[in-house]
Amino acid sequence: MIWSVVIAGLIIIIVLSFVLRVSIKREFGREASEDAPTVKAYNSVNWIPAFTLVRHIIVKSLKQRHAAGWILDAGCGPGHLIYDMSAKIEGVKVVGLDINTDMLYLARRRIGELPTPSRPDLVRGDVLSLPLRDCSLDVIVSTLSLHHWPDTNQAFREFERVLRPGGFFLMLDLKRDIPLAMYAFIWIAQALSPARIR
Repeated sequence: MIWSVVIAGLIIIIVLSFVLRVSIKREFGREASEDAPTVKAYNSVNWIPAFTLVRHIIVKSLKQRHAAGWILDAGCGPGHLIYDMSAKIEGVKVVGLDINTDMLYLARRRIGELPTPSRPDLVRGDVLSLPLRDCSLDVIVSTLSLHHWPDTNQAFREFERVLRPGGFFLMLDLKRDIPLAMYAFIWIAQALSPARIR
């Protein structure tokens, strides 16, 4: 009798954790990545298998879409994705853009290992005012950067401006309205993350 009550209780908790939702408000001050210790913390978590999987999914998706030409990584951070795209996708020229000079420094060090012809370009800039010509890109990707942008609509207008006709963008970021069960994973990830980026 007790076991059936315990099992029924667990089933109810599991079902509710997928039905109930948590909404996370935007806090730009907390989410900024301007100082060197925070940049170092972001770089350290990029080796977590989940982030490696994200990069694999993006590269695979670009290959399936037969991406060619110029690809921009908007918010390239320490350069892990631009390295992978340059090394694993033939026929593309990659540009990494970030607003933070410390991130670009790490990216420059990382891509220095690539052969010169396939080495990405790096640009310091803001997604709200891209330092790129109209219709100059074929693809824009962005992973886990959007939640740092104070005006996502303006960023998307900029993407539309710089993409060539037929161009596309791939975005991957956290949702701010998620099931409680998924938020539990975020709590665990935060507990395991460096203090600077919790």
